[in-house]
Parts: sequence; C-alpha cells; structure tokens
Amino acid sequence: MIHLAYYVSSHGYGHGTRTLAILRELAKVAPDLNVCVRTGAPARLFLPDLSSAVDIHYQANDVGVVQSDGLTLDGIATLHRYADFLEKREPLIESEVRWAKESGVRMIVGDIPPLAFAVAARANIPSVAIGNFDWDWIYREWAEQVPGSSVLIESIQADYGCADLLLRLPFHDDMGAFDPIEDVPLVGRRARLSRDVARRRAGIPLDARAVLLSFGGMGLADANFDELSNQSDHYFVTVGDSPVPGGTNLSEGELHSRGLLYEDLVGAVDVVATKPGYGIVSECAVNRTAMLYTDRGAFREFPILSDGMQRYFPTVHIDNESLRAGRWSQ
Repeated sequence: MIHLAYYVSSHGYGHGTRTLAILRELAKVAPDLNVCVRTGAPARLFLPDLSSAVDIHYQANDVGVVQSDGLTLDGIATLHRYADFLEKREPLIESEVRWAKESGVRMIVGDIPPLAFAVAARANIPSVAIGNFDWDWIYREWAEQVPGSSVLIESIQADYGCADLLLRLPFHDDMGAFDPIEDVPLVGRRARLSRDVARRRAGIPLDARAVLLSFGGMGLADANFDELSNQSDHYFVTVGDSPVPGGTNLSEGELHSRGLLYEDLVGAVDVVATKPGYGIVSECAVNRTAMLYTDRGAFREFPILSDGMQRYFPTVHIDNESLRAGRWSQ
C-alpha cells in the first residue's frame, strides 16, 4: 500500500530539494509511512538521500520552463510545449488514477504540477499543494504574447482549484487559484556536517575563502570559469559543473562517495555564486551562507526572491556579462 503519492515538478532543483527536506522529517515522525515520489527530476537529486520506505517513479508531470542554460529562458517555447503536454496528458491522468486506486493511495501531495490535483480529483483522493509560486502565474506574462494561450492558464487554474489545501511557502505570489491557503515557514535542507568536517571530506582548505558555484542542472553556456583561477584570494568549488582550475571540482559520484550531500557544501563554504531559485536560496538561508547572485532572465519569481532573501543572509549582485566573463572581483 502507498500511503502518500508525492508529485514533484521537474523544473530546477528547488521543488525536489524541499521535497527531500519534508520527506526527511516525515520519516522521523512516521517511519512506517510508504511514499511514492513521482517526478521527472534527475535521479541523482533523490537517490542518495531517501529511506527505503520511499519509491521513486520517473515521469514528466509538467514541462517547467524551456531553457538553453541556467540563465536563458524561452517563454514562448514553454507555452507551446505545455500546449503539447495538455493534448497528450489524458492517458497519463487515466493511468495515474488507476495506479492510485490499485495502490491504495490515501493522499496526494503536489509541488506543484497541476496534473497532481487533476489526478486527485478524478480518483477522489484528498490532495495538498506545497509551493511558493504557481505555474499559471509564471506563464501568464508570456501568454500575453501568444494568441490563444489563455486556455492554458485557465486549465492550470482549474487543476489547482481541485486541491484541498495549499501550504504556501515564503517568497510567494498570491497563488489565488487555491483555496484554502495556509502560510508556512521556510523549508530548506540544513547541513548535517560541521564546516571543518565537510571541508576535509571535500578537499577544501580549512582556511580558504571558499566559493561554491551553483547553477543547477543546466549549468552556464560559454562561462569563462578559467578566469576565476586568477583571483587568488578565493577558492572555488564546483559539483558536476564547469571546473575551475586549481579549485575543488567534484562529480556527483565523488560527492556522495565522500559522504557528502550538497547542503553540506553550502554550509561549508563562505559564499554561494548562483542564480536565485527557491532551493539554493532556502539552503543559504538555513545554513547562513552569503550569496553572490545574478539575474535569471524573464522569470517572474526572480524579483520576489531577490527582494525577500535580503532578510535572511548577506547578498551581492553581479550582472550576467561579468559573471560569464569571470570578472567577479569587480
């Protein structure tokens, strides 16, 4: 029997990392709870850190945002891709409803693909949404440029209206398609290891001013990270990204073989260089790590995050051109 089906958007890492934080706590208070996470996010995000009571089923629940790299978005292509997804999703809903009924699913949680709540309504299963933004809000600005796209927004809002409750996280829009709404505190992954232990395992000098480059699964196209090695007053760390000469450059496999999770690195460095997204912002907040951040294109979440995160930790802004060129000391 599956007690809880947890549907997770595959866009970025924020949806997945806060899901992991929540599942960790659920395992403490309800160790016998059987959970199935249904997501299109990469396996490496979930597998090293989940209990045996959690199954992972990989499927695309939504389309997120079309990107060529971590900073370049294509809103028009996103709307076309979501229109294609809607045309083909009915068989997926029917399949998910059958699975949910056959598995005895008692509750559905969605962070925050509209599909989750369509499945819950069709299967007559209670559902809870968790998030700090909704996809109709993200897509609405782009929809003004694409005739006929209002039907996509209406479809998303109708799905969200099926949820029985929204647990709304900080850094949010109004999320008015949901009712009722309960505001909840920040959710993020805290480092398990002390700073020194994490640095020793990662190979980061204990006395270095360490900077973690964190640009999600997409990375950065044409970034000149070689230039960073000339800035001798900082030590650079990457995981599965473009390596910085002379720094600590770990693969995902090396990270886990050394007994480290990503949040351990966030807690171990002095600064995270990134594009703000909920996942990395929350982890800098709970680990009290400073941030060097850049703009992330025409993404409506960015101004809310950049304004809100000033309350949690020190931040410095850098423009895209200087970031890509490696001119960080200016």
